[in-house]
Amino acid sequence: MNIVLHQPEIPANTGNIGRTCVATGTSLHLIEPLGFSLSEKALKRAGMDYWKDLDVHTYVNFDEFLEKHPGAKIWMATTKAKHVYSDVTFGPDDFIMFGKESAGIPEEILVEHEETCIRIPMEPAIRSLNLSNSVAIVLYEALRQQNFESMQLEGELHRLHWKATEATDMCFSILKCRYLVGLNIARYNIKHGTENTNALRLDEVFSVPMLYLAILTPTQSGTKRLRITYLSGPWRPSLLRRLLLRGRGRR
Repeated sequence: MNIVLHQPEIPANTGNIGRTCVATGTSLHLIEPLGFSLSEKALKRAGMDYWKDLDVHTYVNFDEFLEKHPGAKIWMATTKAKHVYSDVTFGPDDFIMFGKESAGIPEEILVEHEETCIRIPMEPAIRSLNLSNSVAIVLYEALRQQNFESMQLEGELHRLHWKATEATDMCFSILKCRYLVGLNIARYNIKHGTENTNALRLDEVFSVPMLYLAILTPTQSGTKRLRITYLSGPWRPSLLRRLLLRGRGRR
C-alpha cells in the first residue's frame, strides 16, 4: 500500500504516520511544500528509531507525483466525500492520499477524482480527525481487505506464557492441518478409551471423526512437543507430525 500526504504541516503527525507505514510495510509519499524539514527532531522523535527504515519519497508538487505514477489508483481521503472508506475495495498497490491538517486536499484536486473520494464517518459537529489517526483508520481497513498479507498475526508474552490449554493448542494444530490437507483426515475414525487426562476427544470437538489423537506437551524451555497417543488407519506418525507442524507455520 501507499500513503500520500499532500503538503503536511505538523512534523509529529508525519512522524507518527511514518512509524505506522514502517509497521505495515507501506510506502510514504510526501508532496511539497512541507511545513517542516525532514531533519527536524520532532519528526524523528515521533517516528522513533523506525524512521530510518521508512520507504519515503518526496515530490515538488502534485503534478510531479502524477508524472511518476501514471495510471495509479488514488483514493482521496476527505470529509467532503460522498463514499465511506469501508465501502470501497482497495487494491494492494493503491495510493491513499490525505491533505494538510489545516485545509485538507485542495478542492481543485478533489473534483478531478470524485469517484475515489472517501470519508471517515464522524459526528457532524466535528470538523475532522487527527491526521495520523485518520491515516491509521483507513490504512488498516485497506490492509484488512488484503488479509494483512506478510504481517505478523500472532504475538507472544515476553516473560510468561499464555494460559492456553494443551488441548486448545492441539485443536488449533489439527484445524490448520485439516485446512492444509482438506478433509482426508476426517475419513477415518479415532478409537476411544485413553487414560491420558490431557487427551481430548477430537470427534466431540469437531463433530467429525478424526484419525489421530495428538497431544502438545510443554517442555522446560517453553516450547511444545508433539506426541501421538493413538494411531488408526494407514497414516504414518512421522507424516502426520510433518503435516501438523506445517499447519502451525513451521517446517
